[in-house]
Amino acid sequence: MTARFLALYETPADPGAFDRHYRQVHIPLLRRLRGLRRYSVSRDLTALHGTPYYLVTELDRQRSASPPRRCRSH
Repeated sequence: MTARFLALYETPADPGAFDRHYRQVHIPLLRRLRGLRRYSVSRDLTALHGTPYYLVTELDRQRSASPPRRCRSH
């Protein structure tokens, strides 16, 4: 069975710095997640209400894999 996680990011103050940090820090971390089946990163998705999200990340993990010790937002 698969569990799906979504991370929704609003437009950052400095998109260039955000993109560099995301590529250099977040992508390598998520690739090391135990049970990761797939991930995707999308840009500029329109929400049903409000402003579009700058970045949306979807992670599919095996449900039997241990959940992360903690999830936190930056």
